[in-house]
Amino acid sequence: ELFYKRMYEEGLPFELNEVLRTPLVQEAYYAQGRLPLSHVNLLRKKAGLYPLALSENTYKITWTKKSRHFTGRAFDIRLLKYGKPHWDTKWDGNKDAVPDYLEAARIGKGCGLDAGGLWKKPDFPHFQLYDEVT
Repeated sequence: ELFYKRMYEEGLPFELNEVLRTPLVQEAYYAQGRLPLSHVNLLRKKAGLYPLALSENTYKITWTKKSRHFTGRAFDIRLLKYGKPHWDTKWDGNKDAVPDYLEAARIGKGCGLDAGGLWKKPDFPHFQLYDEVT
């Protein structure tokens, strides 16, 4: 709720893209950009996902077969540009000289989230809860 409130205050419209994810979906996502399109689409079909076009199988969208999405400890967002989802990491829709996805990452960190946009290999739409210290 705090993340949502701060994003709204900064003029950064977004929608949740994904919270819970099954291992089948993760396997299909991991295959994207690594395996031939026919194999990727077979995995996507098993996971209940729409098939990809060849042009969509040219890039990787995840770097792990494990995910905090399995337990609801992670979520992905899509920022909105003119009311439509976008992944343009240089876009500054609220005109404050900070790219919106980077700004979202900083807001997430300020809310106590581990923000993928601040990782060495940025994953701008991704946010997760930190591991609990035991």
